[in-house]
Amino acid sequence: MGSGEFVRAPRQLFALRIELAEIATEAVQLELQASGGKAYLGAGGGGFARRWREAAFVPIVTPSLVQLKSELASAQADSHATPDHEAAAPRAQTQSGAQPQ
Repeated sequence: MGSGEFVRAPRQLFALRIELAEIATEAVQLELQASGGKAYLGAGGGGFARRWREAAFVPIVTPSLVQLKSELASAQADSHATPDHEAAAPRAQTQSGAQPQ
């Protein structure tokens, strides 16, 4: 992190955050399945309820997973939309708004 890698390539950080949130969600789901109702209902759960709440909070921490996924999708669409030379030099328009031939 001290190398500035995520500053230069924030999409990698976004993808990492999404993956970590999914792992946290999967982990508490597996814990619930393995422990059964005792994890969900009471003292025998050994902190499960706290971990469940924390895992539920991860996707909504700003920026939320929805925002991160949206940013990744728009970056993906931008990279496939037009070649760089076309994006850098838009075509001139005539006064009527028509594209010159």
